[in-house]
Amino acid sequence: MQKKDTAALDAIMKHKEYFDQRLIDMVTDLNRTIKSINKDKTSAICHNDQLVITNKSLNIRGNDLKSENSILRIQFAKEKAEKDDLLKEVLRIQEELEKLQKETEFQRIEIEKQRKEIEKQEKVIDKFKYINSTNSNMQSSFDVLSHTKAKADANTRMPTNRKRGGQKNHKLHKSQITADVDDIICKRVVQAPHSAQAVKDEGSHILYYVTHEVDLIMDGKQNHRNTLLYK
Repeated sequence: MQKKDTAALDAIMKHKEYFDQRLIDMVTDLNRTIKSINKDKTSAICHNDQLVITNKSLNIRGNDLKSENSILRIQFAKEKAEKDDLLKEVLRIQEELEKLQKETEFQRIEIEKQRKEIEKQEKVIDKFKYINSTNSNMQSSFDVLSHTKAKADANTRMPTNRKRGGQKNHKLHKSQITADVDDIICKRVVQAPHSAQAVKDEGSHILYYVTHEVDLIMDGKQNHRNTLLYK
């Protein structure tokens, strides 16, 4: 061994207690560091486990959100399609309304034209109500408006098997012949009717036959007329 190495060894041995203490301190510090690292490692492992659990939860939540997103997309597409259909229906109804408004306006104009034409025709009718062949140069065949009468009601009597004229066992009613008449008409006939009354001379010879008729004229007045019948 060389002198230099021997001197160094002597110096170490001389301060052996110091170096031993330093070595113990170093080992102690190292153990403490190892324990701290182990503790940090355990804490990191626990934290990592929590992160794994959280990550799984987030993955589940993410999948749920993806499912919800898919459902919402489908609903949105369906609602959009319904909205488009509804918009098309609204546009169709609007077109029909516009068409109906045009038709209504056209009908209103036509109705107004018809109303004016009716008023015009009514004026013409009112004018012709008081014009006939008696007060104008109009032919009698055109006397429709001024001579129109209401149609008589149909006969409502029940049909019977009786003959026309006087009935058996009925009291006979004859017109009373009087000289106070409004008109006298003379006629020549082959045979006088049974209701005619014979007028005779002093020798009971028949001079002529007389019938009496009554006509109802305006205002309820009666027109009495004798008809003299000669053979």
